[in-house]
Amino acid sequence: MIKREKLSERSSRIKNYLRKLILLFGNWKISVSLEMACKYNHIIYLSLLLMSMFVDSTANSTLVLGGMFPVHSSNDNGQECGQLRESGIQRLEAMFFAIDQINANQTILPGVIIEAEMYDTCRLETHALEQTVEMFSSKDLHSQEGSTLYVCPDGSFPTFNEDHHEQAIGIVGASSSSVSQAIASILRVFKVPQISYASTSPELSDKTRYDYFLRVVPTDTFQVQAIVDVIKQLNWSYVSTVASSGNYGKSGVDEFIYQTRSQGICVSRSEVIETQTKETYNRIVKYLAEDEKARVVIAFVMEDDVAGLLRAAIRNNLEDHFIWIGSDGWGTKSFILDGLEHVAVDAITLVPGRFDVEGFDDYFTSLDPDNNKRNIWFQEYWQTVNVSTKSAHVQEDKVAFVVDSVYAFAYALQDMMNVLQLNAMSLNDAAADGERLLKFIKNVTFKGKGSDFIKFNQDGDRLGAYQIFQYQYNRLNGNYTYVEVGNWKNDQLNLQTSVLRWKQGVQPNSVCAEPCADGEIRKSEGGVFCCWVCSPCPTNSFRENETECVVCDQGYKPDLKMSRCMKIEAEYLKLSESGAIFSVIAASIGLVLTCLTTAVFIYFNATPVVRASGRELSYILLGGILYCYMVPFFILSRPTLFTCGFIRFSLALCTVICYSALLTKTNRIARIFNNSVRSAKRPRYTSPQSQVMICSLLISIQVICALIWLVADPPQAIEDFPNIETVVLQCAVSDHAILVSLLYNFMLIILCTIYAFKTRKIPSNFNEAKFIAFAMYATCLLWIAFITVYLGTSELNYQIQDVMMSLVVILSASSLLFCLFCPKIYIILLEPEKNVRSLGNSGTQKPPTSLAAGHSENLAASAVSVISFSHYTADVNGTHDTTRNNGESTKL
Repeated sequence: MIKREKLSERSSRIKNYLRKLILLFGNWKISVSLEMACKYNHIIYLSLLLMSMFVDSTANSTLVLGGMFPVHSSNDNGQECGQLRESGIQRLEAMFFAIDQINANQTILPGVIIEAEMYDTCRLETHALEQTVEMFSSKDLHSQEGSTLYVCPDGSFPTFNEDHHEQAIGIVGASSSSVSQAIASILRVFKVPQISYASTSPELSDKTRYDYFLRVVPTDTFQVQAIVDVIKQLNWSYVSTVASSGNYGKSGVDEFIYQTRSQGICVSRSEVIETQTKETYNRIVKYLAEDEKARVVIAFVMEDDVAGLLRAAIRNNLEDHFIWIGSDGWGTKSFILDGLEHVAVDAITLVPGRFDVEGFDDYFTSLDPDNNKRNIWFQEYWQTVNVSTKSAHVQEDKVAFVVDSVYAFAYALQDMMNVLQLNAMSLNDAAADGERLLKFIKNVTFKGKGSDFIKFNQDGDRLGAYQIFQYQYNRLNGNYTYVEVGNWKNDQLNLQTSVLRWKQGVQPNSVCAEPCADGEIRKSEGGVFCCWVCSPCPTNSFRENETECVVCDQGYKPDLKMSRCMKIEAEYLKLSESGAIFSVIAASIGLVLTCLTTAVFIYFNATPVVRASGRELSYILLGGILYCYMVPFFILSRPTLFTCGFIRFSLALCTVICYSALLTKTNRIARIFNNSVRSAKRPRYTSPQSQVMICSLLISIQVICALIWLVADPPQAIEDFPNIETVVLQCAVSDHAILVSLLYNFMLIILCTIYAFKTRKIPSNFNEAKFIAFAMYATCLLWIAFITVYLGTSELNYQIQDVMMSLVVILSASSLLFCLFCPKIYIILLEPEKNVRSLGNSGTQKPPTSLAAGHSENLAASAVSVISFSHYTADVNGTHDTTRNNGESTKL
């Protein structure tokens, strides 16, 4: 309500005071409302008209701005005004300070004087509503002389100012979001713009309800985002919340809970301070402390509740239990921590980004009751706090925003004058149009006195920027102070963790469960996302996220941290393995011995032993043995397209060459022996050329079959997966296919064994039938054992299969090499006297008995025929030598 008492010209005190002001600053006009006398502690109206010494004393235009500040706090019952607040005094004086600057500045609103009407909200919604209703309804009431609506405490009726009254064109305030919401609903009816310096509730961004509300502080949506970012960077995930009653606290906590749902942060407990009593505070801190894991408490509270919570923590011996994160309602206010400093240590608080207003500290510390009559609460403040020394003064964190709010009105009015080409007098009527003034305010942009550039978005909000502080104890000087540890701007957090200090020396934890180890996932416990038990991922799976394991594809396995799948390195039998080393050494020795044997045979190619062994087939046999010793090197090498094709083609072929030569040789011996008993005529196809051709035909069968197999089923190296953790690189052929490819080889072995058995008893100096028989018996045993072991280990160990395959080839070749060629090499090198013709070169020896007489069945005749056969062994084994019998030539 606007009520003015006319200054009495007879009052010498006021006249003298005005003279001093005029001499110092120009023309001052101060009107003190009746409420100062009638309702001193509840309502104050101050009308300030001030001009600098450079402004002419006759002003052309006067505009009024209303100011709503929490000069007093509410009392314990929340119904009446309580103790005076230093922060409220500083904010009120900040508005005076800003108006003084604007009125003294000729570049802003020249010819226009700004007046101020100040109201104390006492942080009570109902009280603020009364002030707002009075402010805008008194225009019709102030002339009602003798009205009984207002009565002074002494029972008299107020006398209303007869001067014309200018209605406020805008309101600076209020502080609390709930108070701002209450008065905004009234101001929109009167179409009066309102700019708040401290209200941060997100609900005030709703322009369908609060279309005339703006603010120079960022909304709590940004503040909550900043708090969430701080919590995440400090690795806290389990917190509690506490809120002051009213929209500020509740909406802030609601926004916090909403944002944390997708950020991996859980709220253990959430409390609202409904009444400001010891019992309420005690109950809340006890309840919050019940969950010992949730040590961090997000406090969306006003300063009165901060002190109440800290005192309750002391009463309940919980001084060191909580880590407080305070919103801008706590900010960097030191006065609320008087006597509670040790409890507040480690607390992290946020304030909207701002700077100290230059010149305000000097202005405020220069005030005293004698020179500050315009603020009737200053006397009360002066009695409680002495601010005469600058060192005792700390600029309140909302002062800068009060100054920016006043300047936002001033610059908007200046833009209105410029755009509409108005003078000082015509500005009054234009400014009275709140809807038009609101448009200019929304479009204003200027460099704030205490912050960055001020600009409003479409919701009338300022973009978010916050400074982050931690309340710390300085052990060097024993002082408690707020230390800036970072900032939040443009959705980016810059937190200097190195500046953070903790009373326990290390950063405290506030988590419900510790992070799971590598390869473990979370399983929620009790329905709370942040509380879990750790469970290991199944075999051959990795942890895709905190709650899910994924099985790796075939051929892949999890890495050591079980955070991803990695390709398993394919295994194959390497030459460094013990079994491979033995096979390689054995094959190498066999290659050397075979080459030496071949060299000896070539060197002694014309000797009887070599000639008697059948040179052509012996060389084919040595070639096959050499081939056999080469194959294991490919079996034991890394499987590739070439090695797989070579093994398929050569595994059976190398032994087929050997057994084809042996079969041809044993068959020839058997035919000659059997035929020599019945007839002296030489059997057919026993010549060296015939033997080589027969052997080649036998070999060609295997070559053709191998080529058909290679064409029908091209070789390739593939990865086999015997188990989930192993990948084996091997040739794409089954065990049974290998054995099928050896069927022809087995047939030759069986035939060789049969003929070797038939010719085993031929007595002869150079005959090798017995050695062939022994070699074939050993070969049969080897291959029977190989088949059994090879098939038996097909599902167990590929290395055993490869080693067995290489060994059976090596042993097969070795049995032939040692059984067939070692006796000959022994005679050639160590008993050369035996390496001579049996019949000699002279004709002194008696010719043998005619074989024709050996057709009898008795032993004597049989022996004669055997001896005769022995004498002609050289010819039987491939020579064309003849002997004479009774002067006639006989060739076997």
